[in-house]
Amino acid sequence: MRIGVPPTYTFQHCDTFPEGLGFLHTESFHVYCKQHNNRSFYSYSHQDEELRIQLEKHLSILKRQRLISGWHDRSIGAGTEWAGQIDDHLNDAQLILLLVSSDFLGSDYCYDVEMTRAMERHGSGEALVIPIILRAADWNAAPFGKLQALPKDAKPVTSWDNQDEAFTDVARGIREAVEELTRNPLVGPSAGGTMEADQSQEPKLPPIWNVPHRRNLNFTGQRDLLDSLRAELTSGQATALTAISGMGGVGKTQLALEYAYHYASQYEAVFWVPSEEPATLAAVFAGLAQLLDLLERDEPEQAVAIEAVLRWLNTYPDWLLVFDNVPGPDSLKEYLPQGLSGHVLITSRYPSWRGVANPLPVQQFQRDESIDFLIKRTGVTDRDAANDLAEALGDLPLALEQAGAYVEQTGGSFSQYLELFQTRYKELLDLESPPPGYEHTIAMTWSISIQQLPEAVADLLNLCAFLSPDDIPRNLIADGAEDLPGPLASTAADPIAMDGAVAALCGYSLLEVGGDSWPVHRILQAVVWERLDDGGRKIWTEAAVTMVNDAFPYDSDVVENWPICSRLLPYALAAAGHAEDLGVAAGATAGTLNQVGLYLESRAQLPQARSVLEKSLA
Repeated sequence: MRIGVPPTYTFQHCDTFPEGLGFLHTESFHVYCKQHNNRSFYSYSHQDEELRIQLEKHLSILKRQRLISGWHDRSIGAGTEWAGQIDDHLNDAQLILLLVSSDFLGSDYCYDVEMTRAMERHGSGEALVIPIILRAADWNAAPFGKLQALPKDAKPVTSWDNQDEAFTDVARGIREAVEELTRNPLVGPSAGGTMEADQSQEPKLPPIWNVPHRRNLNFTGQRDLLDSLRAELTSGQATALTAISGMGGVGKTQLALEYAYHYASQYEAVFWVPSEEPATLAAVFAGLAQLLDLLERDEPEQAVAIEAVLRWLNTYPDWLLVFDNVPGPDSLKEYLPQGLSGHVLITSRYPSWRGVANPLPVQQFQRDESIDFLIKRTGVTDRDAANDLAEALGDLPLALEQAGAYVEQTGGSFSQYLELFQTRYKELLDLESPPPGYEHTIAMTWSISIQQLPEAVADLLNLCAFLSPDDIPRNLIADGAEDLPGPLASTAADPIAMDGAVAALCGYSLLEVGGDSWPVHRILQAVVWERLDDGGRKIWTEAAVTMVNDAFPYDSDVVENWPICSRLLPYALAAAGHAEDLGVAAGATAGTLNQVGLYLESRAQLPQARSVLEKSLA
């Protein structure tokens, strides 16, 4: 029998906040009920912190009985969306406790936001609201004024001759309320029973939950991946560990996030650990000791807390641990539990996880998924225009999200955004900010990766930005090494060095190699282009068009050379087009276009041949 989900008491500090701050921080602790699911939300003013601490001490017996575990705001990593967590707890609670004082009544956030929502849920039968009178205040006229309050006779805690007795009375009342909810579950629309989380319903979160992102209600497509992920983790294999890998912006974190929300009711605890930086990974993982209220939670040495968390993970079942944005397997050596009585989920741009975790590669959307996403995201129903935009964006989920957000905010159309993308890409990037649920824009995501590349590796990516993006032949670059500038020339001429450069780009999921060629995403090419100054663009354009000119067969109208010409045609046209625009490498550009024109003429593509030959002549 599964142990039931424990009820949760969530404490929130409320005060007069600086404009735009929203609120300071939250604290909560969790009451574990072995048979029923009774969640609770507890709100209080920052000025009543000491009284809250005293109350928690009087609940310590529940901790010793393993019925309570503590969680504090300092265990939450930087960048957490506090408001989202508060809303989730408040909307999911069955028991809502209000710590009442004059400061509580004077807090706009506590009174106008939380208390209003609490009374709405109380009135609909979704939750039970209990006021706890901490300090004397004129609270009878408040919306909760007619409700039964604690301590007994609604006598403020601070007015008792013995405050220990007052808090004992409150603690007894809390226990009785939980027992009553256990015997008589609420019958409101979101209370009681088990609810399978989906995007049309508020998910039933487990009692231990530190996911920093709110659910993406626009999640579309990749449902088969969600099913595959669940099947991998629940297959009964000894290693319930799966690594979601793919290029930046392809939706790895969004898939993990949707999995966490969709299957939240299947876990007793869900842990989210940002893992891009070693220091952050260590700090957040050690901070899970606070979330779990382990004895080692206040140990000054992080290693002690990390070991304690690992022991907990090796002991208890029904948990999900997400390592988000992991650079590679070596980063997790000290953090992977041995027993794996729960599930471990990894997101990473690094593609080679086999032997460490079950790999689950994530690709771009299928075209129908892209179209459906854009329509759902914006409400604009022009499928043809959505198709054209999706093609230009390479069906990349993050790029589609940015486009959808722009169209929705401006009230524009897919066609208008496509025109901006094609003609004013740099200005469009400058206007955009990361969409909800994402840390970076697509340009920021790839720029961060590019900055970490060695010079020769970055140069290989620079060269690819000036070629056609589809299946760039490796031998085109290797055979044209003498035409390339700087460190890339020696790298391209050395097969081992070239293997290393390609592997480095694959390690950041900037390339996906298949055989002797690789594709480069169109938006990645645009990002690389924008990162280069005018001088850099001219250098790499000249290199690309010279390389293709030397590779293109001189007798391009000879039948035996047609297969080679056909293979090189898109790269020749792309490189020559860049050279024409920038006014560089006139001789190589004319030669390339001439050979392309002769090839097209011999294949009876006369209008195309004429256009190309006229450009060559010019």
